[in-house]
Amino acid sequence: VGLKNLGATCYMNSLMQQFYMIPEFRRGILTAPDRQEDKRESLLHQFQAIFTYLQESEKKFYDPKEFCKAYKYDGQPMNPAVQ
Repeated sequence: VGLKNLGATCYMNSLMQQFYMIPEFRRGILTAPDRQEDKRESLLHQFQAIFTYLQESEKKFYDPKEFCKAYKYDGQPMNPAVQ
């Protein structure tokens, strides 16, 4: 399973996959408690979703668009079309 490139997300995708390949880091992310109520806005929840799909899915790729929406820079969601 890989991550779908949404236009200009190849650097983010490669970093996520490198983090996933570190067993201790992966375990830490997957077991971390998420106390944020709105899971769509929770960066941790979206990170956990990516790792869960990389670990469990049989699909060819996971679409990280929800992670991009949760990742904010200057209060704005990440624009996957801008590098």
